[in-house]
Amino acid sequence: MERKEKIIEIARQVFQQRSEIAIEEIKQEYLVNGNKIRQDLQRAMTELIQIAKRQQVQSGKGTIQYVLISYLYSSAITKSNAFQIALLDERNYLDPVDTSVYWCPDFIYRPVEQDMLCLREAVDKVLIRVKPHELDAARRGYICAFYHAVAGLFFIETAEEAVVNGGIRQLDLHDEVQFLLGDLLDQTILFAAMKKEELQ
Repeated sequence: MERKEKIIEIARQVFQQRSEIAIEEIKQEYLVNGNKIRQDLQRAMTELIQIAKRQQVQSGKGTIQYVLISYLYSSAITKSNAFQIALLDERNYLDPVDTSVYWCPDFIYRPVEQDMLCLREAVDKVLIRVKPHELDAARRGYICAFYHAVAGLFFIETAEEAVVNGGIRQLDLHDEVQFLLGDLLDQTILFAAMKKEELQ
């Protein structure tokens, strides 16, 4: 088995065990600090809505039809683990007026570095002179497959309330506002929709 394949095989075993531990840590953190976490998301949504409000007056921003929450593959590399949250008109990605903020549900990503330490220890027992960059592909794959999925569940659970409490009713809205989740400039899933009158 080649070195790269061996690292991937070890990572699979380590991350399977670590993900079970991590999910419990994440759940516990949310039980203790859930209100604070939701308030932080709401602050980000309020900032986003205020940007959109100014743009609708000053920059010709269209009627808001989509709330798009996108994970960024690059954030797994930069270790920021940021999501882009955007308000878009009917043109979706082709909306010419950028209305977005970046936010990270930090509590979800806290266990990542411990996961990586466990991987490093396991790899060092089998292979010699492992350089940090050799673990990068395993790190990115794990974050995208596991942590981004957990964050997605968090957003599905909390985004509607955060947008409503953040003041979306102040904006010029489409008859139905759709909530989308996915990777930036790629496929998304529709996870909620709210009629304009529900938002008033």
